[in-house]
Amino acid sequence: MKKVIEKTTALSQRGAVAMRINHPIFRKQQGASAIEYVVIAAVIALAVFVASEAGIADAFSGFFDRVTDAITESTDGGT
Repeated sequence: MKKVIEKTTALSQRGAVAMRINHPIFRKQQGASAIEYVVIAAVIALAVFVASEAGIADAFSGFFDRVTDAITESTDGGT
């Protein structure tokens, strides 16, 4: 019985902490999410730049050309 009371007390304390964190003051994090989007955009831009410099763009282009050819051949009946 003592363990049940301890677990219940611990859960209620966690709930109280969660309610304090969910306070409107803590929910106003629009600036943080904007910064996160800027970081994501910068990482994507860097990845595109590195990919274009490393010749990966040519590899992707060749891959999609082969896929296009395979689809065309399968829909034309191989003629």
